[in-house]
Amino acid sequence: MKRRRGPMLVAMPMLWVAMFLTVGTANAQNAAASDAVVCSAVWHDNARNRDMPVRIRMPATGAHVPVVLFSHGLGGSVAAGTRWAADWTSAGFAVIHLQHPGSDTSVWEALPQPQRIAALKAAVNAQQMVARLQDVNFAVDTVIAHGKFGDCDLARLDSRRIGLAGHSMGAGTVLAAAGQRYQVGTELRSFPDRRIRAFIAFSPSAPPVARAATPGDDLTAAAMAFDHITAPLLSVTGTRDTSPIDPSLTPLSRQLVFRALPKGNAYLLVMDDADHIVLGGGNGEGAALRQTTSADDAGIERVVGQVTTLFWLATLSDSALALKTLKDLPAKALRPGDKWSVR
Repeated sequence: MKRRRGPMLVAMPMLWVAMFLTVGTANAQNAAASDAVVCSAVWHDNARNRDMPVRIRMPATGAHVPVVLFSHGLGGSVAAGTRWAADWTSAGFAVIHLQHPGSDTSVWEALPQPQRIAALKAAVNAQQMVARLQDVNFAVDTVIAHGKFGDCDLARLDSRRIGLAGHSMGAGTVLAAAGQRYQVGTELRSFPDRRIRAFIAFSPSAPPVARAATPGDDLTAAAMAFDHITAPLLSVTGTRDTSPIDPSLTPLSRQLVFRALPKGNAYLLVMDDADHIVLGGGNGEGAALRQTTSADDAGIERVVGQVTTLFWLATLSDSALALKTLKDLPAKALRPGDKWSVR
C-alpha cells in the first residue's frame, strides 16, 4: 500500500517554491521556517562493533518526513553541514549528521600543530573509505528501524525518501554510495546503496587517474567511474575550491564528476569566489585549514542553501514545480559570476 503524506507535507514544497520564485533567494526559507528538534546520539553497529556519533535535526512537526544523511569531510564532525541543514530542515526535511571514526576530529585534535597535516593525509585511504560507506549503509538501516533517540522519533521519517550529502571526503562517500566504480584487481566494481534516492556532493573529486590525465583523456577516465550513475546527483563547487591536503585537486578538476555523469539527472553549481571550507557548511569548522577567505561568505551560503533545498524538494518530495524550477533556474537565484548547469 502506498503511504499517504499529510496535507502540510504535500503543500510545503509548493509554498517554498512559490516564495522562491516570487521574492528570490533572500527570503525563500521563511516560507516554511520552523523550529527544529535537535538530538545527539551514538549509534552502535553490532556487526562491526563500531560506534558512530550522530546529530539528528527534525522539523518540529509532521510525519513521513524525508531525510538527508550528511557525511563530513576529512577531520570533521557532526558539525559539518550545519549551515545547509538549517535551510533543509526549515523546508521540511530531517537531517542526520554522521561522524566517521578514523577520519574525523580524532585524527588531529590531540596532536601538535606541525603533526596534524601528516595525520590527516594518512587517514585518506581505502580502509577509511570502506568504513565510511558502511557507516552510510548502517545509518540507512537505522533510519528504516524507526528507533527513538531522545526527542527525535525516527518513526516520523519516510525511509523511502532518503538523500545523502557530503563534503570533500564526505563527497567521496556520497559518490561511493551513488555507485562510483573502483578498480578492484582486474575488475571495475561499484557498491551503490539503492535505498538512497538522490545525492549532493560538495567539493567532489574525480579519481586521481582522471586528475592526472591530459584534457580529453581526463573525461574518459572520469567516465569510467561515473558514467553509469543515473540517480539525481548535484555537484557543488567553487572557483577557489582547492584542497589544503592535496594540490592535485583544482576547481576545474572538481567539475569532472558532473561532466562524466550521464545526461538526465546531473546538476552542477559553481559558486564564484567560494573556497573549500565555506562549502563544508560547518559554521566555522575547518577554519584553521582555510587558506583564503571570501568577501561574500553570506551570499555564497544563501545561494547554496536555497539551490540545494530546491534539489531536495524536486528529488525527495517529488515536487513537479521544484523540478521544473531546478531545470530552468531563474537568474535571480544566483549571484553575478555563479554558474548553473544541467545535463
